[in-house]
Amino acid sequence: MIQNNKLTNTVVIPIKTLQNRDISLEARGLLAFILSLAPKWNLSVSLLMDMTGEGYDVIRASVQELEKYGYIVRKRRNKEGKIISTEWEVYTRV
Repeated sequence: MIQNNKLTNTVVIPIKTLQNRDISLEARGLLAFILSLAPKWNLSVSLLMDMTGEGYDVIRASVQELEKYGYIVRKRRNKEGKIISTEWEVYTRV
């Protein structure tokens, strides 16, 4: 569920998510940043690196952490054994 209101430039993220001590502050910040984007963004680690100015290791670790706790689900589409695209599903709570 992404609640991104273009009219008021707001994003609704539950307090429980923002205060979840199971995930790092970096991962929570990245989640908030991702949720601030329009719902149809074609996300990737390299795109997030470009948009945030953070390095590969920081973004990759944060994404993996968010995946571990169910905030991000990445679905890879294959064709003939090769990944052709990855769809990201992002959730505000688990």
